[in-house]
Amino acid sequence: PLTSTAKFVLAAHERGQQILYFRPFAKAVQTDQFLKVLTQRLKADHIAVGTPKTRDFAPSPLRYAAWIGVLAGLLLLGLGYRNPYGWLLAFLLFAGVLAYARGESGPLLAALIFPVLGFLERKEGFILWIYATAFALVGVVFLSALGSRPDTVIDLAPFKGVSLTLLVPPVLVMLSFFPRGKSIKQTLEKLWSHPIYLGQAAVFIGLALALLIVYLARGNATGLVAGSLELKLRALLSADMIRPRFKAIIGHASAVVALLLPWPRWVRNSMLVLVAVGEASIMNTFSHYHTPLVISLVRVLNGIAVGLIIGLIAYLIIRSVRRWWLA
Repeated sequence: PLTSTAKFVLAAHERGQQILYFRPFAKAVQTDQFLKVLTQRLKADHIAVGTPKTRDFAPSPLRYAAWIGVLAGLLLLGLGYRNPYGWLLAFLLFAGVLAYARGESGPLLAALIFPVLGFLERKEGFILWIYATAFALVGVVFLSALGSRPDTVIDLAPFKGVSLTLLVPPVLVMLSFFPRGKSIKQTLEKLWSHPIYLGQAAVFIGLALALLIVYLARGNATGLVAGSLELKLRALLSADMIRPRFKAIIGHASAVVALLLPWPRWVRNSMLVLVAVGEASIMNTFSHYHTPLVISLVRVLNGIAVGLIIGLIAYLIIRSVRRWWLA
């Protein structure tokens, strides 16, 4: 009963659900406990119990002005890569999203473009993370403006392209690592002939597995069960705050480790792919239109804070080990 109660209150508080249905427990005493505790927790969260009321509103036509921001982002994306490949990439992205999402192409384009733009600024050090996060937060404004309608806010029409928001931005960030001064053929030849060391291969495999787990653990219908560590972290965070997304924590923590330590460039770039997943998670959070905007914002800020704290701890540990290793 207590576990079920927590989930019901979470749905009412963080998801805006108005109809809470449950089946009575096997024992009457459990049902009584459930109803008593649920009523107390809803009252403590200032959530009234009564007849649900349809939340209806008329979206302002001014929201279509957000398309200006989305197209500006697409323009910046085209300029961020070596031409003419940048313009070709921007065109293919626009055409592909338009064919796939049609009337919902605006929010999806914003979700795919803005997590990438900060990386295209090619800044050094931790300033790169600041740019990436700032662009992602700007993108959520356009995503929310274009995607918030009565049917999406009550979750009858979910965001189209959730998987793409976690797959396309990391791929676009990887493409940005190609050096501008060399042809694609020269770059591929250099990569092909690059010597491989066992230590580097182990690091790369570890990062690849982390990225795979982050991607497969998306949503609730992938069939991949969250690990015990993730479940414990979820329970710990949910107890005292609006729980951030696990992908966001990993992404922002990776930014500290990747950008504040002297890694080889290929290791740094590999970790930046995880950072891109964290930035894409910001857009993914706001694509849940049925979640109140303030809740989504707090979830994102909590993810940034927890991720940076964990990243700072990892940074101190790795720096100490590195000093010992080089001593």
